Amino acid sequence: MAVDEAIFIITKEKNLSPTLRFYRWRPSAVSIGYAQNVGEEVNLKECRRLRMDIVRRYTGGGAIFHADELTYSFISKTDGYQHFDDLLASYKQVCWGIIKGLSKLGISVKFREEKNKLSSRKKVPCFMANSKHDLIVNEKKVLGNAQRRTKEVFLQQGSLPLSYDFNLINRIFPGSNGFKNRATSISEILDQEISLGEIKEKLLFGFTSHFSVNFREETLSGEEESLARKLFKEKYSSKGWTEKKL
Repeated sequence: MAVDEAIFIITKEKNLSPTLRFYRWRPSAVSIGYAQNVGEEVNLKECRRLRMDIVRRYTGGGAIFHADELTYSFISKTDGYQHFDDLLASYKQVCWGIIKGLSKLGISVKFREEKNKLSSRKKVPCFMANSKHDLIVNEKKVLGNAQRRTKEVFLQQGSLPLSYDFNLINRIFPGSNGFKNRATSISEILDQEISLGEIKEKLLFGFTSHFSVNFREETLSGEEESLARKLFKEKYSSKGWTEKKL
């Protein structure tokens, strides 16, 4: 989370080209959206018993359990591509990169387009929330996405589950009854295991194809790494940030 925000800040300051990141969570953790109250979204007692880390994201959206998944982030100036100056349009442009990538795995993903009758106002995890802009397969949510933006730059993060531990999810999230019927994963869709490397390769192809660009693999710059460490120490590892009420 600290690395994504550091790239977001420096992209704005230095007018950098768009950045696409893929990463995993070690150890597993729970993230909550920027505007959520952690005590309302997560079973804190159970997370403490499991020694499960909890972090507040810089982006919005609902609570997510990050375990066997691939996470992506996409950071760009709002003038970096057509339609990036609009929140919903930029969100969909990034999602189309994901959709095209997953299609190379034989997975047909679409936007929900309209809310279904399962929509609820109660506190539920991200993958049970219901929006017409969700990405779904067989009417189940397959990817959780959220965005943070200013006039000059935006950050979009997304969680792509490879498999689920439904029992653990039910223990962590109070409002997760019925989770299995609302969310899906890569292993469930394909009914087989697939290597992380192949998934990343296909997603990279999706972004490259959709935006007609080539990505160059790089490590963090010294400035990005220094800022990420500072943000981690002063913000993301702080109870004041994670447990604040908005």
